Amino acid sequence: MRPARSLDVLRTGPSLAGATVVDFARGKRYYVLRDTDGRPLTTTGLSTLRAGESVHVFMQFPAPPASTTTVGFQLPLFDTANIKVSG
Repeated sequence: MRPARSLDVLRTGPSLAGATVVDFARGKRYYVLRDTDGRPLTTTGLSTLRAGESVHVFMQFPAPPASTTTVGFQLPLFDTANIKVSG
C-alpha cells in the first residue's frame, strides 16, 4: 500500500476529506481513512448548499480507544462539535 498524497484527495473532487475527529483527553487526532488508492472514505462530489438545504454525508475514521467517551468533530472553517461516543 502506498501512502496517500494530497493530489489523490484532490482528484476525488469536493469532499469532506479534511474532516478530523479529536480525542482531546489523549491529545490524538484521527483523519478520514483512505482506501488503497489513497482516496478518502467519505462522501465526494459535494456542491454548495443554499440556506435551508441539507445533504446526507459519510465519513469513516479510525476507532478511538474503547474508553473514549467524547470526541471533537472538526471540519475546516466550522466550529468544533463535541460528539458522545458509545459502543
